[in-house]
Amino acid sequence: MNISIIGTGNIGAGLANLIAKHTSHSLTTGSRDSKPVPDLQGRATATTPAEAIRANEIVILATPFPALSEVAASLGGAEALAGKILVDVSNPLTPDMLGLTVSGQDSAGETVARTFPGARVVKAFNTVFAPVLAAHQPGRDAATAPTVFVAGDDADAKAKVVALAAELGFDALDAGPLTNSRYLEGTLEQMIQLAKGQGLGMDIRLRVLRG
Repeated sequence: MNISIIGTGNIGAGLANLIAKHTSHSLTTGSRDSKPVPDLQGRATATTPAEAIRANEIVILATPFPALSEVAASLGGAEALAGKILVDVSNPLTPDMLGLTVSGQDSAGETVARTFPGARVVKAFNTVFAPVLAAHQPGRDAATAPTVFVAGDDADAKAKVVALAAELGFDALDAGPLTNSRYLEGTLEQMIQLAKGQGLGMDIRLRVLRG
């Protein structure tokens, strides 16, 4: 598959490193300065967000939720992602990370879907902390790899994201419709409360055990 990652912060860079180093997928990263992710020269193409999405089937949106409107403009507007699988990894966090700016009957995932109405939006990877992504080694400690919850309304798009997460060595799990983003984003906030408020640290992860 051809994959684009928009945003090269901790989460975007973590996913880029995993995809480039552990899969055969073609990878393009898009950022405002078009700088490549460290250590990925020759393994991924670095360009602008608008260029990064043009030829790729899957677009991973790894940008802060408050920047959504700005990101949409940089991609070329609401129709720029029409027909593409758009993976939203964002969380609507307050500046101190101790609360959500969107909750109840809405979510960041649903907001992304409204922003890009032609895209096939899938929520995934939002409950995995950046240090966990950076330390993750596909195939190593498979029994304790974090669960990646994948929610969306397009069955084919969701199946492809589940397959990608599994290929990267995560415990991939279909988490239901896109509206379940509301619960996944709340789950991430609970993890932050444990990591920061209870002092467990940012290397904690969630794993769903099946009987």
